[in-house]
Amino acid sequence: MTRHRTATWMLIAVIAAAGSYAAISAQKASEPTLTAEDYVAIQQLTSRYSFALDTGADNGYMYADLYTPDGNFGKTVGRDELAKLARGGRRGPMNVRNMGTFEVIKPAPGGATGHIYQQAINFGERDKKTPTEVDHYGRYEDVFVKTPDGWRFKSRTFINESGGLKPASQRTSANTATPPAAR
Repeated sequence: MTRHRTATWMLIAVIAAAGSYAAISAQKASEPTLTAEDYVAIQQLTSRYSFALDTGADNGYMYADLYTPDGNFGKTVGRDELAKLARGGRRGPMNVRNMGTFEVIKPAPGGATGHIYQQAINFGERDKKTPTEVDHYGRYEDVFVKTPDGWRFKSRTFINESGGLKPASQRTSANTATPPAAR
């Protein structure tokens, strides 16, 4: 009788282990994942962001097309409004000032999330007497979605060096329509 009891308990243990393994496997299968190609495509999206913002290419629409049609940067929503952001200030192929570093991308339901440190540098652009200086720095908090046209920003929020968005009262009138990284 002891043999039968031992065999029964072993069978119960095997069934319990198999059930646990199946439950863990099912849970992992339902967690969102990203492929290596997804990570590279999202990194390219964030790299194109700085270029589109610095150059104002395609009358700002290169920048706007990095977002979904209903995507937003802060309170700015929609393609035409986003394109306006990339038109203001100093622009052109020789304007290089927005630089992102240390990007972190994580899978999330419906796409991915991420954050990247961002700094904007003025290279003596105000006048010849102004030295090169860091204009501002902070980080972007991003929500990415994969569309038929590839990965796009669903939303992008800039958190400045003091931990919040710059209040409108501290922005100059020339800066109110320009993303923080462009100022």
